[in-house]
Amino acid sequence: MFLVWSAGIGSDRWRFTLAFPLLVTCLLLAVFGLLLALWTVWVQFRHARGTPVPAMATKKLLTDRPYSLCRNPMALGTLMYYSGTVLYTRSFIPILVVMVFGLFLVSYIKLVEEKELFLKFGNDYLMYKRRTPLLMPRLRFHRRKSKP
Repeated sequence: MFLVWSAGIGSDRWRFTLAFPLLVTCLLLAVFGLLLALWTVWVQFRHARGTPVPAMATKKLLTDRPYSLCRNPMALGTLMYYSGTVLYTRSFIPILVVMVFGLFLVSYIKLVEEKELFLKFGNDYLMYKRRTPLLMPRLRFHRRKSKP
């Protein structure tokens, strides 16, 4: 609600046109972001008997999909959803709000959440952290070995 409200702040020079390709991008970002965030919550509840809420924290370290793609797929999904939503408003102010929110979210993850996970899961978390990116999944391409 705040993001949509913030789109009304400022004059028309803070707005841009929404061409069809950008509209499709908005829709894809919002839908895939929401689906990724929901998938993450389902995996947490189903496989780790917990939720993102600290009162019902997960009881095991999740490293399978979607957590094999990045360590924070819920944050990635949330940022994708918000990005799709604010692009649809055609205003730069909500885009700036999402960027600032993203910086705070990543800061919280790095300063608080990662320390808690290390205390809870120890070296298992450190090994997972070394091989899995924080937020942006790596695209892995396998090269075929050429025959001599």
